[in-house]
Amino acid sequence: ALFKVAPDAALDAAAPSLVRTLRRSLVASVVRAAKEEGGAVREAADAAGVEEDPVAMDGDNEGPSPVAGEGVALTCGALGDLAKKRPALFAGEAWPARYLFAALATGDLGRRMAAQEALASMAAAYGKPAAPVALEIEQMLREPLRSGSDHARLCAVLWTTTVLAPPRVPSVFSCLVAAGDAKAEVRELAARALAPLDKEEGAKGREAPYPPFGEAVAYCLGDEARAAALAADGPALATIAFFRAALEVSG
Repeated sequence: ALFKVAPDAALDAAAPSLVRTLRRSLVASVVRAAKEEGGAVREAADAAGVEEDPVAMDGDNEGPSPVAGEGVALTCGALGDLAKKRPALFAGEAWPARYLFAALATGDLGRRMAAQEALASMAAAYGKPAAPVALEIEQMLREPLRSGSDHARLCAVLWTTTVLAPPRVPSVFSCLVAAGDAKAEVRELAARALAPLDKEEGAKGREAPYPPFGEAVAYCLGDEARAAALAADGPALATIAFFRAALEVSG
């Protein structure tokens, strides 16, 4: 709420310090949750590399200050609010996604919901990231896309369809798999991203979801593991429909 009423000049002047402070706080919250909960949070924190964060661990070498309880939710909420207000602060960085997805692994409902809301706000801030950032985000999303957590899969598909949307070929594959997901919201997000453009969407600038036909076939079906993932009932139907439409578009 503070960012919504802060004068633009004051917010711009404070932005670098705010981002640094929030980054340190987010790292601290994930580290603390990993120590308290272990399990999935510990694995997510290790995969995200939070304890090796160069910004949070520099300076006096004392590491990030501890954040507990409601501080976790407040940090996630502040990151989401700042991303809405000043999206350019995060567009070239992958750390917010990595650390927020790690925070999403917590068993605490309030913290998890705060991380999920922040991820939704952050996804909208990215636009089309530069190639190195896009590749890092794409690699980071592989685990949450196949997670047993509905929250993780939903956020991962949201990021796939918002930040790395089709016709990016790996995103086409991820959406085809997600089209058979057990969670309705995940299926709907994926189906929407794969759907042909209507006139209204084309006017708003959404890109048609079809990559070059041969490239898509080679990536999705040329690899044994990926082909097997698309052979399940839900993904198989979506795959047939998508490639039929893509072939018609390609002529």
